[in-house]
Amino acid sequence: MGTLLADGRYLQLKGRQLSFFLDIDGNQMSGCGSANGGSGTIENWLENYSALCAELKAADEPK
Repeated sequence: MGTLLADGRYLQLKGRQLSFFLDIDGNQMSGCGSANGGSGTIENWLENYSALCAELKAADEPK
C-alpha cells in the first residue's frame, strides 16, 4: 500500500514486511526504509531486520 502526498514530493510505501519513504524530485526518487521477518513467527521477525536505501531514475526510453 502506498500514499503519495498531495504536493507529489513524497511517497510512503508500507507492506507486511517492508516500510519505505521516498523523496520525489523530477524524474528521480530516493529514500530509505526497512524490511523484516519472513515466515511470520515472532523469532523470525526479531532475528531478521534490514535497512534499505535506493536511488531510482526514470529511463529516457524503454530498453
